[in-house]
Amino acid sequence: MEPPPPTSRERAAAVDRLSDLPDGVLLDVLSRLTFRQAVSTGALSRRWRSLWHAVPYPTSRIDIDHSVSRGQDDHIDSADRVTTSAGEDPLGAFRVRVADRDGLNAAHRWIRRSLARRPMAVAIRCDAAGSPYSTERPEFSFHQYCHGGRAFMGRLRALQLYRVKLENEFSGAIANNLPVLEDLRLHVCDSRLTRIASASLQNLDILSCTASSYYVRVIALAAPRLATLRIHCNPTPVAAEGEMPSLVAATLDHWQAGAVGLLGSLSHAMDLSLHGFPTSALLGGGEEPKGFPVFRNLRNLVLYNCDIGVECQALRRILRNSPSLETLALRLCKFFGGSRSNKRKARSSSSGGRRVPASYACNNLKWVELTTYHDDELDELDDALEEISQGVFELYEALKEIPKKVVHPIESSVQHGRRTVRIAYE
Repeated sequence: MEPPPPTSRERAAAVDRLSDLPDGVLLDVLSRLTFRQAVSTGALSRRWRSLWHAVPYPTSRIDIDHSVSRGQDDHIDSADRVTTSAGEDPLGAFRVRVADRDGLNAAHRWIRRSLARRPMAVAIRCDAAGSPYSTERPEFSFHQYCHGGRAFMGRLRALQLYRVKLENEFSGAIANNLPVLEDLRLHVCDSRLTRIASASLQNLDILSCTASSYYVRVIALAAPRLATLRIHCNPTPVAAEGEMPSLVAATLDHWQAGAVGLLGSLSHAMDLSLHGFPTSALLGGGEEPKGFPVFRNLRNLVLYNCDIGVECQALRRILRNSPSLETLALRLCKFFGGSRSNKRKARSSSSGGRRVPASYACNNLKWVELTTYHDDELDELDDALEEISQGVFELYEALKEIPKKVVHPIESSVQHGRRTVRIAYE
């Protein structure tokens, strides 16, 4: 008689190799999760039920939202109670959200008490800059909360600031007083920062920040352990001091971000997204002396609203300098830049001599995706249609030099007024 088939519980137990690991390894895994994620692991099995209680870092958290209940006594009493109830026990995370500058001033004591408990993560958000008569953002400074003490900074790993003003002393705090800072996010801030230097920083996100001083021309970046970098709508250029060998992914959403050599420092990236870059920034006609660098580790590249040049010369440079490229997305890109007279002159000069085919080593290329505006929305724009048609032809000529066979039929779709064509390779 054949034995009964194993139950789902028995099958799960047979393949549950993770639970066989020693407690020290599992606790190290849990310490890298959030408090909510660590607690949820207790439902996996009896082995995990009480394991999260022994996580070697404090899982307590204070979350204060003072953006809606401003002025209400019960809300203020609740915030006072939650920031004083635990005494001096170490804090896992502290988050405060206020409506405006007055709200941040009112939250001063909550921030001071919470920072005194040496949190591992801090998020401070101010929804509005100030009163209707003032657009100046409230200032954030570690010195105004710690009164000269720096003990709480030694455990801080994640810091997120939204719509506040940062003075230049904040640069010194990052470099000297935050030895284990790994994640830094600055969103919609006014700053006088001239340098961001950290030996421990792994993730940097700068979103729509502006320089509050005329003398801030460039922000220097020195972060050798940086793994992810995102600069979005930042009018102040960022210059890297040295390479970033640990970099995995980078997004530059403003061409000025790469105008002073930053693009050349991202050569170790595996995923790269460039938005709004002109041909000069990709080819080296501007501040980038060596043009588009060699990305030996690059796997995925997205070019959005970039000018890839006459006869796609910027695209040809990219393909030539990215031997490990697997996916390439060209979204709403311009296929040739400059005035129409310059375009005609460039075409006539290039047609005078026979161009030598480029040598691409894209042996790992899987697909190229092209997104343009759909022709149906441009029936009356003859010039735009002419440019799109010419651009597609030039793109086709450039892609013909890839030493791989195209998979037919080629995929094509239209959605939200945009046509997407995906060319797959064997």
